[in-house]
Amino acid sequence: MAPSSYAEQYIEYLTRQGKYVSWEGTEAVKPEPEVPVPSRSAVRRENRRERELMTAAPQLPQKLVTTPMLIRSAAILIIIGALLIASVWMGAKATAIKYSMNSLNKENVQLRDEITVLGIDIEGAVSFESVATYATGSLGMVYPSKSQCYVIDESQTVDENLVKTIREKAYGN
Repeated sequence: MAPSSYAEQYIEYLTRQGKYVSWEGTEAVKPEPEVPVPSRSAVRRENRRERELMTAAPQLPQKLVTTPMLIRSAAILIIIGALLIASVWMGAKATAIKYSMNSLNKENVQLRDEITVLGIDIEGAVSFESVATYATGSLGMVYPSKSQCYVIDESQTVDENLVKTIREKAYGN
């Protein structure tokens, strides 16, 4: 079956457009596109351009977050949390110890003040004047006379039984 004149014109039109080139039987056959063969310099330029694009564009990783990264991050967060809790706990313990030290220091100062007051009282009670007043007034003691004094001379020989000698002289036995 031969194509009509209208069909021939249509085929020419399509051929000029590069869509159909011939009729085989009753079907139109699409032509194989002619592939132009590039020159070597064009191929080199294209390869160089592709390499530049490949190196210029950063390649994104396949997965941004992996399971080991999540586990590592969780472990780090747990360790940091434990350290923060430990530092707060140690701060509280240090504060408690400082409080007990301050209360002990305050008690220590009070005891020192009391010791100072008691020391002043003792000095007042043990002074020579107060002892002399107490001895003569309350106990009725009197100062010894010269005949009642016993003089010890280092140049004299010492008796073997010094205590016995002193008793004899004191009590007349």
